[in-house]
Amino acid sequence: GEPRAKYVHSTEKGLLSLCFIDPFSADLDFDVIRELGQAFRMDFLILLMSAVDIRQNFQRYLEDESDTRIARLLDDPDWRNEWAERGMRAKDLVFFILEKFDEAMTKLGYQASTPDESKPVRVHGKGVLLYHLVFYSKHPLAKKLFQAAKTVTDLQTYLEL
Repeated sequence: GEPRAKYVHSTEKGLLSLCFIDPFSADLDFDVIRELGQAFRMDFLILLMSAVDIRQNFQRYLEDESDTRIARLLDDPDWRNEWAERGMRAKDLVFFILEKFDEAMTKLGYQASTPDESKPVRVHGKGVLLYHLVFYSKHPLAKKLFQAAKTVTDLQTYLEL
């Protein structure tokens, strides 16, 4: 007969899924994360384009109210109003994005994560910020494992090719 595939739903005891999201830009629709997080017992490792896209193009995203890129990323259509009400400036941008993204994730039941718990990734040897890796789980042990992994990766050496 024909081979059969067995589908194991990730809410079964003992099974956990990890979703690594590596978008090309900040054009990431939070609804994707919401749907995956609700349908499966899913942890997320997400590359947030905090500098490469958001910082470089922020003025355009802020001024063009028809651009919904940041609203969809943060799951907050009123993010511009909060930006203005809080008197935020360019130097506050990365913190604001990390904070608002965290707010959206905690609404889904994931453990809160401070900006210090994210992993900034910079151009090697230059210190120029590219993006942040953020990790979200509903289980406290996963957060501890991510923090431990971050400290180990700081010790990696780079090959000059």
